[in-house]
Amino acid sequence: MTDVTLDKVWQSVRELTPGEQRQLRERLERSMAQQDEAAKIKTFHQALLAAGLVKTIKRPLPDRSGPRELIKVKGKPLSETILNDAATEEGLRVDNPNPHP
Repeated sequence: MTDVTLDKVWQSVRELTPGEQRQLRERLERSMAQQDEAAKIKTFHQALLAAGLVKTIKRPLPDRSGPRELIKVKGKPLSETILNDAATEEGLRVDNPNPHP
């Protein structure tokens, strides 16, 4: 970043309210912490490779923990089927007091 650009950014920061400056500082701190963490992980991976403990470092899978679409299942609930199958394998019989239609 050139000095001129940095001066413009600094001037913009000075024009922010104290609350906005606080928010900016928090964002910068989070960003720097993430960069520090990424650098630590990279250094750790390089040490593992250099020591011959691993041959490759795989990239993490993308996070897919968002909302999932539920599906309708006909018949008994899966949990009931699993319990009945396990009981049958053990020679037991399970009577459900709340049978599902």
